[in-house]
Amino acid sequence: MRFSWLATATAILMLANGSILAEEPIKLKVLYAGNSGSDRAKDFVSFLEKHLIKVGSVDFGKFQEADAKDFDVVLFDWTSIYPRDKEGKINNSLGNIIMPPAPHLSADFAKPTVLIGAAGGQVAITRQLKINWL
Repeated sequence: MRFSWLATATAILMLANGSILAEEPIKLKVLYAGNSGSDRAKDFVSFLEKHLIKVGSVDFGKFQEADAKDFDVVLFDWTSIYPRDKEGKINNSLGNIIMPPAPHLSADFAKPTVLIGAAGGQVAITRQLKINWL
């Protein structure tokens, strides 16, 4: 009986402690540079805001290096260029979504950066990174 009570109390304390830790935001400031106003951008920013101390958003095509000065990390992303129907299937009859050119980054840009999808590929090309589609 004593063991059962001790095991239960330990489990409750572990769960309570885990939930408290899970609610504390990670001390990381992230700038999302994507298709501002799109559902994808809203979802990314909403998700990040739940877990990080600071999240900002800027349009991919308008990104300037100075935008990143108050952030630890930059995420480059864009909505899929292939429009989809209500079931999520690519619908070529809707035409393509135009993605703006990648922002110009100087050789001195040293901010940790996450490159996602085609937008990330565009940035990689401008930086002469070897992560392009091989």
